[in-house]
Amino acid sequence: MTESPQALLWDCPRIAQALDTSTRTIWRMKDAGKLPSHVGVGRLVKWRRTDIEEWVEAGCPDCRATGWTPASDVARPVAPRQIRRVY
Repeated sequence: MTESPQALLWDCPRIAQALDTSTRTIWRMKDAGKLPSHVGVGRLVKWRRTDIEEWVEAGCPDCRATGWTPASDVARPVAPRQIRRVY
């Protein structure tokens, strides 16, 4: 399957390609909190393309250490967590 250049969500290999690094490095950066927050799509891990682009433009700051968040997070609504009831 070919990916649109304007895809809304990027996976690990696409980010690695954009940053000219390995996928293993991307997973390490994710685990260390250096990347912007990811989006869970089922069992898949994806990142918003706009978040990654903003992060690169900001100089790739360590998100966990600096508290950096994309500007789009301010306007993004937070969905309430759904509580599962077990009967």
